[in-house]
Amino acid sequence: MDTAAFPRSRPVLTALAVLLLSILGRRFLVAEEKPIDPAALEQTLTQVRNTMNQARFTQDSFLPGLRDILNRAQAALEMERQAGGRSFTETFKILDELDSVSSFVVRVDGPRAAQLERGRAAPLRLYESASTPFLVSVYNRGHADIQIQLASNPEMRLEFRSSPSVTAKEIFKVAVGLLRPGRAGPQSLLLRLDLPESDQPMPLEEKLEVMPLLPVALSVQDENGQPVWAAFELRDPSGNLFPWCADRQAPDLSFQPQVYRTEGQFVALPPGRVHLKVTHGPEYRAIERDLDIRDAAGNRIEVRLERWIHLPGEGFYSGDTHVHAAGCRHFRDPNGILPEQVCPHLLGEDLHVVHLLNYGVSFDFQKSFCEATPNRVSQPLNLLKYDLEVSAFPSSHMGHPVLLNLSRFDFPRSSWNLPIFDWLKEQPQALGGYAHPTFAHYAFDRPYDFGFIDALELPVDLILGRVDTYEMLNQDRESELFLYYRLLNCGLRLTPVGGSDFPCIFDRRVGSARAVARLRGVFSLDAWMDALRAGRTQASDGQGFAWLTVEGSEPGSEIALAKPVTLRAAARGAVRPGGWLEEGRLQIVVNGEVAAEKVITQPGSWQSLEADLPIDRSAWIAARLLYHRGGQAFSEEWGSGRFSFCSAHTGPLYVRVGGKPIRAARRDPRWLIGWIDAAWKNGQEKIRPEERDAAKAAFDEARRRYQQILEECP
Repeated sequence: MDTAAFPRSRPVLTALAVLLLSILGRRFLVAEEKPIDPAALEQTLTQVRNTMNQARFTQDSFLPGLRDILNRAQAALEMERQAGGRSFTETFKILDELDSVSSFVVRVDGPRAAQLERGRAAPLRLYESASTPFLVSVYNRGHADIQIQLASNPEMRLEFRSSPSVTAKEIFKVAVGLLRPGRAGPQSLLLRLDLPESDQPMPLEEKLEVMPLLPVALSVQDENGQPVWAAFELRDPSGNLFPWCADRQAPDLSFQPQVYRTEGQFVALPPGRVHLKVTHGPEYRAIERDLDIRDAAGNRIEVRLERWIHLPGEGFYSGDTHVHAAGCRHFRDPNGILPEQVCPHLLGEDLHVVHLLNYGVSFDFQKSFCEATPNRVSQPLNLLKYDLEVSAFPSSHMGHPVLLNLSRFDFPRSSWNLPIFDWLKEQPQALGGYAHPTFAHYAFDRPYDFGFIDALELPVDLILGRVDTYEMLNQDRESELFLYYRLLNCGLRLTPVGGSDFPCIFDRRVGSARAVARLRGVFSLDAWMDALRAGRTQASDGQGFAWLTVEGSEPGSEIALAKPVTLRAAARGAVRPGGWLEEGRLQIVVNGEVAAEKVITQPGSWQSLEADLPIDRSAWIAARLLYHRGGQAFSEEWGSGRFSFCSAHTGPLYVRVGGKPIRAARRDPRWLIGWIDAAWKNGQEKIRPEERDAAKAAFDEARRRYQQILEECP
């Protein structure tokens, strides 16, 4: 096997290949610019699996967590290979999960030179649980025989022998087992290192105190005293999360710091000081406090939530149009999680609608929940609707269609996406768009360097009248706006929606990107879809909100003018208190250019911006809320960088002067023509021969229409 197929650019040194290296004694060679060989990757995963099955595990309790990751990595590899992937980003993302759960390490720097190090500069602690997995990671600069066991349970041990030929330039992280600490009380972790240069094994023993956990009752109520679900983040002074992440079972997810609970439920906490953080979606203030958990029965946490904004009181309802119940971080069960396990996340994040998208991972199992109406676990003001993302199917190389409010799910398995949108249009209640349209970074002066999940076919399908929505705020936000504005400047109409792509792009929480729709009348799924269809929406990351009216008309409206006039625009923006936006720039944009701006320095309430807009030709008008100081800000989900550029963006209003279409500038259709040519060159070979002529005709027709727009531009 040629392990040189793995490039240095991967964020992890391919944890399972490194596991294979240490157990099998294979050499891991770093490649500079070589493409990934999927056959070599698959062979690596297979050999790791076989090695795990043959290793001297005296208890099967070591294996489940590693096997979960292996199974999911194998499924992702097959999915990405069928989709024509080249970078296998999803597969490597799964392998990265081995990195995130290590608690301490052993370094072996040479003969008789070893030391035990603490992870995250925190004391090593375990907490009692009948099933708590404890993942041990070993860093090895040389080679050694390693045996691990709990002194209090000698039957639980793992040992393997590595080859003297193993070398590496970097420290290798090796996941070697899952230990279960069992009962509370003093224990010790014994490691024996048999170094080739030494005749005697080197023992290392770490004393552990396995701490007891106490049941703590929870009470959480909204501003009206009604019980609600909320997100609880609980940490001890060392930063350990509770419930213990590796021990969680759905609906508690191991990759999130928070768990979701409601009135009368419990969490298990250690005696002593515990820090509490409670949230209930972005419309409520976060509550933080330090708790003193008594070493006795009767502990109780009571929380009363406080709103800072009441969007439903103004007819605004929030939803996440892009959530998954299987695949990505749902690695513990290849089938994913069930509707009743998704529901606490929907309720705890105060979302009124979640579109749970079935896709290629565990498609057959999840499709059993797909139906024309909201799932049975839905509540009157919180709806869970199963729909589709066409991902990991033959057409996915041209982008991932997101199909909302479906009554049928038998979509065609074409190798390009227009036939799928044609099928969608047979369902008049449904809407369609593309997921994460701009994975790469786009600008006028940059080449069309498409990312592997970019919506290559979007400009084609949109101008041919098949696309309704534009998903925002889950990728490079500058590029999202850049592509969106090019399309709007050509007179095309798209409703902005927010989709988190949980737990693939965002895994911190459902609703990290959300659509906020202005409904007319009583809340229902039909009213929600009507608002999306009409364009009365904003996309928001929850750190801020924006809205706009022009001469009293809301987003999605068309204003017809016989001649140039000045229009009165009124925008509103609000910044979440205690969030990471802090300050925002509320802007009114006309054909993508800023026409008015106001800096919001007081979080916690609506701030207004009014402006007179001279309109001398057809235009679109929208409001947006940007991060202050050039768009650089810190976020829990992304860290810092340009991903934090736009916090909220309303749908456009469309102004037609003298009946003419919107034609902002020649550079817009010219750039989109270049996109279409590059997309065809990139994707034509992956379109089946029997479908290629029809696809070529559609691309040519789209190109002709953009050329006509170019000729109509001033």
